[in-house]
Parts: sequence; structure tokens; C-alpha cells
Amino acid sequence: MVNWDALGAIAELIGAIAVIATLAYLAIQVRQSKLLLQRNEKIALSQVHQARTDTRLGLHYAQLNSPHLDKLAPLWGNPDAVEHLTEDETNHARTQNMIAVSIVDNALYQDSLGLLDSDTLEEATTVILDSYEVWRRLGVPVTRRIERRYQRALPDARDASA
Repeated sequence: MVNWDALGAIAELIGAIAVIATLAYLAIQVRQSKLLLQRNEKIALSQVHQARTDTRLGLHYAQLNSPHLDKLAPLWGNPDAVEHLTEDETNHARTQNMIAVSIVDNALYQDSLGLLDSDTLEEATTVILDSYEVWRRLGVPVTRRIERRYQRALPDARDASA
């Protein structure tokens, strides 16, 4: 004779073991997925940083190869130097500074996505503060992100210099 109660108890035990095994398997899968996601996030952040570095290097190489390097270097933080540029030098400076604006705007955008470290954001803000008036005098268009960052950082910069 078959003891249905015993057979039911064995089936419940097997079912409980199957549930526990399934939960353990799912926990392992979730953990592995989390680790993979974290790894992919680090790779993506590294790619963003590499692209930013490549862009900066391109700008630096372009500046080094500029026939107007001796006239462009004094522009950093010195908007009055714009007045002493020839038309050709002004056009070259405008192009170089439009590239810089693109790099800074990209940095601010990356910051809005949470992909920018505080040191790089501080560096971008310094570039904005040092270059904004030069950009204005050269007629370089700036984005709203740059304009907002400039307006927020300007009072702090004034307080720090006082």
C-alpha cells in the first residue's frame, strides 16, 4: 500500500528544495549581472574620458601647429590682447576658441549626466572664467550651459579675488 501522506511530504520537501535552489541560482545571476553592469559602466566612463582627452590633445596639437601661436598664447585670460590681432589672427583665434567652447560645453553636459569628476568640472569652470570675455570679444558663440556656469561662478570668483 502507498502512504499518500508520506509521498506528499516528500513532494513538498522536493518542491522546497527546488525553490531554494532556484532562489540561489537567481541570486547568483543577479550578482553576476550587477558586477557586469558595474564593469560596463567603468568601461563607458573610461571611453568618455579617453574621448575627452583625445579632443583636448587635438586642440593642443592644432595650437602648437598654429602660425599665430605667439599671438594666441597671450589671449588666455587677457581679453585686451584681442584688440592687437590681425584679421587672420582673429579668425584663427576665433576657430581655436570655438573648439575650446565645444570641449567645455561637452564637459558641462557630461557633468549633467553625472559622468564628470569634480576636478574636471572645476577645470572647465576655470576655463570659462578665464576665457569668457575673450570669447565675447572674438564673437565666439557660447551655449546656455556655459552662460549659466559663468553666471554662477562669477560671484564666487570675485569673492575669492577680494
